[in-house]
Amino acid sequence: MDLDLHGKCNSCKYTAICNRDTHLMTLHKKNFDRVCARIKKKQLHIDQLFLKEIEQLKSLSKKVLNKISQLKKDVILQRGMFLYKEGDTNNDVFIVRSGQYIISKNLYISKKPENSEKIMLVNDTCIMKRY
Repeated sequence: MDLDLHGKCNSCKYTAICNRDTHLMTLHKKNFDRVCARIKKKQLHIDQLFLKEIEQLKSLSKKVLNKISQLKKDVILQRGMFLYKEGDTNNDVFIVRSGQYIISKNLYISKKPENSEKIMLVNDTCIMKRY
């Protein structure tokens, strides 16, 4: 019988035979599930502590923080990658764990695009470009 990672026992659907000398590690499904549950519980606790430090979330209950932790998706961006661009449709809330980011807004000073100057505000600094 095969055990899949979702806890179901299945009849073997294939035959596995060693093609050369092989060293395997086996772990009973129940033990694997126990280890995964501990890791998940520890990660939930770490997420709760992090979320509790955010001013807007301090008043939320442990139950709500757990739910946020379970629904969240971790995203790692490299330098220069866009989280989103002006004009994009976005339905996400971003909670920055670490790193730095730039928020900018483009302002155009002309009714005619060909005469337009673009003002970009970056970290309270005004950058002007002629287009």
